[in-house]
Amino acid sequence: EGFVRPTELQRAAIILAAAGRCDEQLINAAVYMNEDLSRQGFNAYIWALIAANCADIDEPAAAVNTRQSLAEYIVSKQLPDGGFALRGTAADTDITAAAIYSLAPLDEWEWVQTSLDSAEQCLSALQLENGGYMTIGVENCESSAQAVMAFAALGYSMDDPRVAAAYEAMEQYFRADGYAHLPDGDVSGVATGQAVQALTSLALLEKGERFYDAVKLPEFPEPSDDAASQTAEEVTSDMQNESTEEQANDKTDVALNGGQIKLILTVVLAACGAAAMVVFFVRGRKNRS
Repeated sequence: EGFVRPTELQRAAIILAAAGRCDEQLINAAVYMNEDLSRQGFNAYIWALIAANCADIDEPAAAVNTRQSLAEYIVSKQLPDGGFALRGTAADTDITAAAIYSLAPLDEWEWVQTSLDSAEQCLSALQLENGGYMTIGVENCESSAQAVMAFAALGYSMDDPRVAAAYEAMEQYFRADGYAHLPDGDVSGVATGQAVQALTSLALLEKGERFYDAVKLPEFPEPSDDAASQTAEEVTSDMQNESTEEQANDKTDVALNGGQIKLILTVVLAACGAAAMVVFFVRGRKNRS
């Protein structure tokens, strides 16, 4: 009941899409039938397109927003220098990067590719001499991570000097148990999460996939009639035997596909978020005491 920020619905759609569980009701509420995007601003349009890309569900005939209309709106907000910003006329690293990886899956449309080319040039121009990036005049870990994600969405790997430099700059924020927001700062949950996303973007690029795009879930064969007739004890015994064999073979090479990587990342980040909420709650109680 009442107003829900579109980005909260879009966040839910993206998380569930990572597990192949985003349904039409949610993506319609988050994107296709949401009439409140303008109430939150430009960011809601960017993440609406990202959510639609990830969910990969056809839009309804009566859709208020479509992937094309969202892309058109985003491109219409492009600044003369090719970048994007929430407000003002100066390109912002984080918003420019987000606009890039929202539009990247639609690069088959010529007008989208033209916009991406300009945004790429702007992102390159925003890079500092040390390879890092800043937002609102402050150099930080997250901006470098966002740049890595954007370049990866465009197909650039660590072989590209811009990506390598941004990656090296991001790694300067690494601490023993995570990433810091500022060069001389302590570990930050937000910085750590975005750094992990950047690293995952590079890993997925090697598999020909994008971080924020339709998830390629692993395909499992349908059980045979013989398998379906197995008793619970037989299934359990088989699983235990397989587990024993895997543990005995130290040289087994297990390759994760993009869908599994995203699912693992989603679970890890969700757990981190839950832990952060618990810490915040406990600290609040202590402060009140």
